[in-house]
Amino acid sequence: MYVVITSLLMACSSDKSGTYVLINAISQIDTSNKVQQLHEYDSPYTICYQNPDGTYSFYVFSSPIQYKTSNGYEIIDNTVVESSDKNYTFENKANNIKTYFPVSLSDSFKIAHNDDFLEFKVQDDVTGFSEAKKLMYTNMYGDIVSAVIYERSDMDMVFYPTKAGIKSEIVLKEKTEVNQYIFSVTGNSNNYQNNQNGYILFKDGKRNVGLIYAPLIKGTKEKYDEDGNNFSLHSTFDVVHENNNYTVSVKIDDNLINNESTYPVKFDPSIELYLSKQPDSGVYSKQEKTNSYLKSISIIGNSDSLGMGIQYIRFRFNYFLSCDPNSVISSFYHIRSLSNFSSCEKIYIYKLNKDWSSTGLNWNNKIDYGEKITDQIIDKSKNIKFEITEFTKKCFSDKTWMTESNGVLLKGSDNNTYRVFTSSDNSLYSPYVEINLKSLPSSFTCREDINPSN
Repeated sequence: MYVVITSLLMACSSDKSGTYVLINAISQIDTSNKVQQLHEYDSPYTICYQNPDGTYSFYVFSSPIQYKTSNGYEIIDNTVVESSDKNYTFENKANNIKTYFPVSLSDSFKIAHNDDFLEFKVQDDVTGFSEAKKLMYTNMYGDIVSAVIYERSDMDMVFYPTKAGIKSEIVLKEKTEVNQYIFSVTGNSNNYQNNQNGYILFKDGKRNVGLIYAPLIKGTKEKYDEDGNNFSLHSTFDVVHENNNYTVSVKIDDNLINNESTYPVKFDPSIELYLSKQPDSGVYSKQEKTNSYLKSISIIGNSDSLGMGIQYIRFRFNYFLSCDPNSVISSFYHIRSLSNFSSCEKIYIYKLNKDWSSTGLNWNNKIDYGEKITDQIIDKSKNIKFEITEFTKKCFSDKTWMTESNGVLLKGSDNNTYRVFTSSDNSLYSPYVEINLKSLPSSFTCREDINPSN
């Protein structure tokens, strides 16, 4: 049996149960109470609104949420629409990265941006799967996405566009003995890296082209392990490479596959083009020398597969704004929690006093943290908000930019529980900073790229 991939963003609306509708790239922001968008503060990473009381809300996302057009910037829209390309049946609505979905699983999916592209295809016998159907689909995190589904009696394959590519969700409806899923990938890359650190990186020489992200795996049990976590982190990649063709297999958790009471089992590998993003990097005690700066999730706390996990985060306020610190009313770091715990957990943010490289950081050379900035009790909420007002003011006060360049550390309590959060590379649920201002900043710079190695 064989399989394919994807990823997306967050909520423009929610119902009383907390289900978010993930259609466009700023869906995390509630814009219903905003007066107007101020387009002079647009960039790929930023968006600004005037509030009813005369104040302003400026948002800095960790990865692009807008793309450049002949008329300025347009918000990325991940809605599935009929394709203008006769080789495909559906495509994404609005983005400079285009995603294409075939009528049948016997054909290829495609992700393209300028000269960069990735195509992927299911390699198993796809007999019995329906043709592609468009639908609004509730994903394994409980949120609604615009998606394409291929159905069969024993399993469904669901695919939906993200800011950077396509996310898949494979739904195993009944017990199977097969725990390995295989798909073929082609593109303009000529080599790859597979360090079993949560992603495969496709490269063209030294240039990053695209990634495949390892899935989270979910059974239907309320409590999958003793920590109350109903997701499994246990998946591995194998790759066979010949010329520009790759055969990729994803092996998923035997404990879920072999346990009939956990079905249906769901998992969600993704394939995406590489995006510049706000630098962050997770380090793990059981991966002492491995760098995970492109991992789409961060595991905070202590897990059996990765050991102790902490996340280094670098902000980029000064890249965009020259701002009077006294104008800052409040500032919040927003991040999405993917795992679901039965008990509360406290997460801490600490200031860092030294610079670091996101592309070279690992457990052996990790940077010690300084003073505590804030902490937050994490219950079953999906969206976690940390107040970082005073830290943001210090960033604007520091004309060397080193306060924000050193950044912060996200750390869990010293016990045997962990939480799964999204990282800056997660194009389904992008972390972001909300800065509320008394007055507009003295100047704004529209930067189109953020170098992740800085």
